[in-house]
Amino acid sequence: KIEKLEAETLAKQSNLEQLRREKVELENTLEQEQEALVNKLWKRMDKLEAEKRILQIKLDQPVSDPTSPREINNGDTATNLSTHIQTLRSEVARLKHTLLISQQEHTEKMKRYVNEEKQIREENLRLQRKLQLEVERREALCRHLSESESRHDFRSLEMEEERHYNEIVMSGGNIRTRTVSSPVPYNPSPSSSRPLSPGINVLGSTSREGFSTNRCYACGQPSAPLFASSSPPGGHIVASSSRRTSDRFVKPAIPPTIVSAGGPPTIALNPTPNPVAAPHPGSPMDIAKT
Repeated sequence: KIEKLEAETLAKQSNLEQLRREKVELENTLEQEQEALVNKLWKRMDKLEAEKRILQIKLDQPVSDPTSPREINNGDTATNLSTHIQTLRSEVARLKHTLLISQQEHTEKMKRYVNEEKQIREENLRLQRKLQLEVERREALCRHLSESESRHDFRSLEMEEERHYNEIVMSGGNIRTRTVSSPVPYNPSPSSSRPLSPGINVLGSTSREGFSTNRCYACGQPSAPLFASSSPPGGHIVASSSRRTSDRFVKPAIPPTIVSAGGPPTIALNPTPNPVAAPHPGSPMDIAKT
């Protein structure tokens, strides 16, 4: 799915680049057409202005330079003058008609150019909106891709952490719970109210059961169990912290009661004087269990 999203992202990026190139080409073409149109219009206007000046000169010439009586007396008759006037008037009318037609053509061309420019601007706006939509879709796709990658990484981290924790729990070794992170030394007294994890409670109760059913807590001699021991209150770890506890707190040993199979319980005469040599400290609860 991620590869598909990446392929779609690349396709969108290529389409975006193509649209950008087309936009640049359209802008360049529009600028060139506008420049050509402006140049053409300027030339046309200059030509029309020149024609207008010529016509104005021709119209103003009879008024500014009238025919002198000498020329009339030199053989020009009234008929020739009237003919010449009619010719000039017809030429003026023709030029006015030509000017009017040229102005109409110019107006139509300007309207057409304005419409073309409007269409080009609308097309440019449409392309810009399309480009913006493509950019927004690409950003949304990138965000979705990054979110999916983050969720995938977080899920993989959770699975790795769970697998690591399960391996630690299944190994049964030195288990360090994630809830007990304080470096304070462990207190094995029955009045301790510090909660431990269920895995440590099970291991502590199992180690205590194994030791109490095989050996005595004071002398270390094998003894028969009276009843199945259960985990002490608070779920303390005895096997791993008994030697450190005995080094820190030395308690006088109490003569234990040794239970033998088929006989009454007897008291040991020579208890272990050195509590360090004993594998576990003799607490009242431990002696009661033996």
